Amino acid sequence: GESIQFTNKTKLAIIDRLAKKTKNDNEFRFVSFDIPETLRRNRNQFRRSIKRMGFKQIQKSLWVSNKNLGKLIELAAIEYKVNNYVVYIASSNSNIDTHINKIL
Repeated sequence: GESIQFTNKTKLAIIDRLAKKTKNDNEFRFVSFDIPETLRRNRNQFRRSIKRMGFKQIQKSLWVSNKNLGKLIELAAIEYKVNNYVVYIASSNSNIDTHINKIL
């Protein structure tokens, strides 16, 4: 009958730890977002979160990782209330693989 409720800070700390324990694989995961200026604070918090997860920026609003972090990205986007503006894509190859491998 008892329950525990985590604070937002605790939820995000758990997401960060899970991301660090996730192994690299042979696919690239891209996160792209176009979050309105009215949600600047949320956008900045989401950006910091994906950076802590290990995503690297390859264009202004395009980030890449070689870890399967889709569920964690979804949780962070929901937590920061920006999920309607975030796209997550998994790809086994792209025309910029060489560039991606250099930055990861």
